[in-house]
Amino acid sequence: MVRIPAHASSHSSEITAFLATALLAAACHGSIADTIPGDGVGAAPGAGASGGSSSGSAGAAGNAGRGGSGSGGVSSGGTSGSGGASGSSGTKGSAGGGGDSGSSGTGSSTDPALFGECPDGDPEAGVTPLAKLSTVQYRNTVRDLLVASGLDAVVSEVTPKLASVPDDSTQASFRGLDHRISSEHIQSYFDVAVAVGDAATKTSERLTALAGSCATQSSLASSCVDGFLDTFGRRALRRPLTDDELTEYRDVAEGDSPKAGSPAEAFRNVVVSLLLSPRFVNHLELEGTAVSGQSDYLALDPYEVASRLSYTFWQTMPDDALLAAAADGSLATDDGFESELARVYDDPRTQQTIWQFWNEWLRFEAFTGFSAERPAFKALAEGEHLGESGHDHWKDMVTEIQDLTDLYTWKQPGTLLELMTSTVSVTPSSDLAHLYGVKAWSGSGDYPSLPDGTRQGRRPHGH
Repeated sequence: MVRIPAHASSHSSEITAFLATALLAAACHGSIADTIPGDGVGAAPGAGASGGSSSGSAGAAGNAGRGGSGSGGVSSGGTSGSGGASGSSGTKGSAGGGGDSGSSGTGSSTDPALFGECPDGDPEAGVTPLAKLSTVQYRNTVRDLLVASGLDAVVSEVTPKLASVPDDSTQASFRGLDHRISSEHIQSYFDVAVAVGDAATKTSERLTALAGSCATQSSLASSCVDGFLDTFGRRALRRPLTDDELTEYRDVAEGDSPKAGSPAEAFRNVVVSLLLSPRFVNHLELEGTAVSGQSDYLALDPYEVASRLSYTFWQTMPDDALLAAAADGSLATDDGFESELARVYDDPRTQQTIWQFWNEWLRFEAFTGFSAERPAFKALAEGEHLGESGHDHWKDMVTEIQDLTDLYTWKQPGTLLELMTSTVSVTPSSDLAHLYGVKAWSGSGDYPSLPDGTRQGRRPHGH
C-alpha cells in the first residue's frame, strides 16, 4: 500500500528498507537470515552460550526497530543434563521510538518471523515520494528495453548518450537515494530518446524488430500502431497503456501536429515521446485501487509490484515473465508472488545489486590511495610490498570482501553475525595471506583460519 503525498515532506531512509528486503528474501532461501535495526524490525538476537549439563543461557534480545518491537533472545547451545538448571530467558529488547519493548523469544535465528509481523487492522501507509529512476536504473532500463525489442545493435550506438546522463552521488549515502534532478538530466534524457528513436528506425530490419513487418509498409495502419504500443509501449511504461495514453500516442503516430512523413518517422516520434514520458523516467505508483474509500491511499497493483521486484533486485525494468504474471493476476496471489520472488532472487543480477549495496555502504570507491608516507603505514608495509609495482593490495582487499560476502550470502547457509565475525581467510592473494600470517586459499577445500585474536569479521579483513 502506498500513500500519495499531498505536499512535499521528508521520508524515512530507504537504506534500511532495501537491506531488510534483501535479507528477508535471503532468509526465505536459507541464506543470511539475521535481522537488522530498521523500521519495525528488531536487531539480530544473541546466541545462547553453550551449556555443560545444563542448557545454554538465552541470548540477549534484539533492539527494537524504529516504531517496532524488539524480538527476544534466542536460546541455543548445550542440551539439558540430569539435574541441570534451565537457561535463563532473554532480556527484553529496548523499545524503539513509539514501539513496545521486546519480549523474550525462542524462535530459530533463521525464522522469517524474526523480521516482524504486519500490525493488526489497517496500518497507515507512509507517504510515497516521487523518485526518478537512479542513473544506474535508467541506463539499465534503456538497454534492456532495446534488447527485449530485438534491437541489441542499437545499444552500442546509444551508449555514449547514456554515459552523458549525470551519475548519482554517493557523497551523502547511496546512489539510489540521490533524487536530485537538474537541467543536465533533462537534456540527457532528451538526447537519449532522440538517439534511440533515430537508431531504432533507420533500417527496415530494425523497424521490423521494433514494430513488425507492418511498419515497413508504404502506409501506416492503425492496427500496426496498436500492436507496437501493446509491446514496446507496455515494456517502456512497465504496464499496459491506459485508454487516454493510447489515444495520445496514436495521435503522435497518425495525427497532423505534426504529420509524420513515413511510417518510420511515425514510430520514431512515438519512441521519442515514450522515452520522455514522466512514467518512463520516474517510479510512479498511481494505478492502484483506493483503500477503504480513501483516494490518497492506494493498494499497489500487480504491475507496480512487478516494478518494485525488478528495480529492487535487478535495478532495471520488469522482464516479460514478470509482466505476464502481472497480466494474468498470479502476481497478486501469495503463491504467485513467492514464485516470482524466488525466480527474481535467483537471477545473477540480484547478486550484482547486493554487492552494489555493500560496495556503496563501505565506500570502496572513495579510496584515493594509501598514505605511504605515514610512519604507521611504513611500519605496516615493512616486508609486505605494499604500494610496490605488481602488488595491488587494495584490489585484493576489495575482492576478498566480495568473496567473503558471497560465501555467506550465496554459497553456503550463513547468518549476518557469522559474516561479520568470520575468522576464515578466503583470499587467494599471496600478498594478503602473508599479511594475515596464513596460507593463500587454493580455490578448493577448506579455507585457512586466521590466527586467534587477530582479524575477525568482514570489515577487519584487509584493514
